[in-house]
Amino acid sequence: MSFTTWGTATLASATLVTGMLAGSVALAPSATAAPTSCDALEVIAHRGDKPDGIDQNTAPAFDLAQRGGYSIEADVWVDAEGVLWLFHDRSTLKATGTPGLINQMTTAEVEQLRYRKAGSPLLRLDAAMDTFQTYPDTRVYLEPKVAYLADDVANLVVARGLTTSTWITEHGDLAREAQPAVQVVEKINGTLPKRLTRFVRDGIGIVAAPAGRLVPKVVARYQRRGIEVQSRNARSTASWRRTIQAGADAQLTSLPAELTRFCPVALKAPKIQARKSGRTSARSLAIRGKFFYDVLNLRVADRTVRYTVVSPRRIDARIKGIRAKQVSVFVRTPNGAVERTVRIARR
Repeated sequence: MSFTTWGTATLASATLVTGMLAGSVALAPSATAAPTSCDALEVIAHRGDKPDGIDQNTAPAFDLAQRGGYSIEADVWVDAEGVLWLFHDRSTLKATGTPGLINQMTTAEVEQLRYRKAGSPLLRLDAAMDTFQTYPDTRVYLEPKVAYLADDVANLVVARGLTTSTWITEHGDLAREAQPAVQVVEKINGTLPKRLTRFVRDGIGIVAAPAGRLVPKVVARYQRRGIEVQSRNARSTASWRRTIQAGADAQLTSLPAELTRFCPVALKAPKIQARKSGRTSARSLAIRGKFFYDVLNLRVADRTVRYTVVSPRRIDARIKGIRAKQVSVFVRTPNGAVERTVRIARR
């Protein structure tokens, strides 16, 4: 059985998070926030949806994302002969195992490359455009990895008639200089500027900022002016919660299915099911319940103890030295806290 660890650490299958946190302060939802509805949240699949057996930036990853109802993000590089490819790194070693720089390779050399994960060949941008044209209602976000590619990407978007469904996410000024009709995303590294004059003047329809820098009041100000707000790439429930709590329009993530499952319970306070909890050994207590995401603090019998978050429904706590048959158990997450009396006598 595999499961996903839920916490501020990156989500990974069959990984456990352990912690020993004392005196943490609850991070209550902001009173000014207008949380994003899960129905309204645009989930953007980073390099496509790519579970085991699917390579990034490939047609299968894009098809899977489209079937899941996600938007698509992809990266664009160029070879030495000017052919555009969907690929993330300039170096080909990490992704394919073949040393080299993609922009110094011939087209024939790039055609021979295969991803390490599932052995898929790299995908040309023009071939990807064929795929994107088959689902015009799916948003696509293309990131030229270097500035001199922006005009070529913009030209191809316009030539294929995809200006209403495709955005360029880097070097947008160069892209719009080449093709004023293309749409661009303005990326911001810090907090969203409070003044929107430049964005409105330049016709920017989407801005993207880190989840932790999204301020609900500022997000709402952008939205009132018709500008969508995206959260930049994030893989953790803590970041996703901030995006949802801030009322943002979209989240870019490498884990779109996990985000889709998390969204409906993102702001739920933890619950302990006392009758289902119980001792599993002389040193361990299984605390069962719901919504154990990003646990900040756990106490058993008023002691801060070491614990392992096994899943959103179970925490294993170390109770060596605690001999009482019933004890209070306290769990705190960013959404609130709960305390229940749990029976820990050996069964």
